[in-house]
Amino acid sequence: MNRFEPVKFFYQEVEYNVEPDRVWGLIKTIEDHITFTKLTKRIADEDIPQIVIAEAYAAALRYAGCRGVTPYEMQMEVAGAERIGHAYALWSILSLTQPDFQEKLKAKKQAGTETPAASVPAKKTRAKTKKAATKA
Repeated sequence: MNRFEPVKFFYQEVEYNVEPDRVWGLIKTIEDHITFTKLTKRIADEDIPQIVIAEAYAAALRYAGCRGVTPYEMQMEVAGAERIGHAYALWSILSLTQPDFQEKLKAKKQAGTETPAASVPAKKTRAKTKKAATKA
């Protein structure tokens, strides 16, 4: 029994697929660059590591069958908003190993409110913490 669904990537108008029995290897490929916990924190802190994301996304594309794509190409060819999309796509794939996140995503999907950002903790605001400490 395989609990994963196929994963699809699109790059330069070509679709690349990772079949369910290969998703575990895809997750490992991404984790060679960044872990679920680190990526969750970096997204929440709005501090997405561009080069790490480019490296991880290029590696994921190569795993999916896109030959020759490099991290440099990912960094130079992709606009800022799409880079953030890559971070969320990688986060979504890594979250497949987190049953509690998967249950939350299923519930949000059924409710029609599914977004990867909805499951990422909100950014910690240090300014509010400092103000509260000053008032105390």
